[in-house]
Amino acid sequence: MERVQAGWGQFTGSHTTDPDRPHSGVRIENNTVRNTRWDGIATVNATDVRIAGNRVDGCEGGIYVKSVAGGPLRAVEITGNQVTSCGVRDWLAVRADDAGPITDVAVTGNVVPCSRVRYYGSVTPRTGTTLDCPPARGVSA
Repeated sequence: MERVQAGWGQFTGSHTTDPDRPHSGVRIENNTVRNTRWDGIATVNATDVRIAGNRVDGCEGGIYVKSVAGGPLRAVEITGNQVTSCGVRDWLAVRADDAGPITDVAVTGNVVPCSRVRYYGSVTPRTGTTLDCPPARGVSA
């Protein structure tokens, strides 16, 4: 069966990646996103991010947070979201650039298959928090 996608690339996102000017205070809450051509919800170069209570269905990818080179990020919360029936991209991912670690990360209470959740690079969980679908022991997040 051929997979037909809607016209929108993704529901949220930004193309600005200046590490000296990160976005801050991003809130993406209580939305339903269906059938995007790329990730349903994404942030790049954003600190103090809360992605909560969303439903992402039938998109190519689900929820994606990324840092950029030279732009460390902090305070990323991805909580209480549901991701279903997406395509080949990660359904939930936090990707730290080699020169842009992400700290104080809380990924909890999401409904998504662990086989579709990935942490890339230097991702440090919030103190006292266990990430949903944590990386294997001995493997860098």
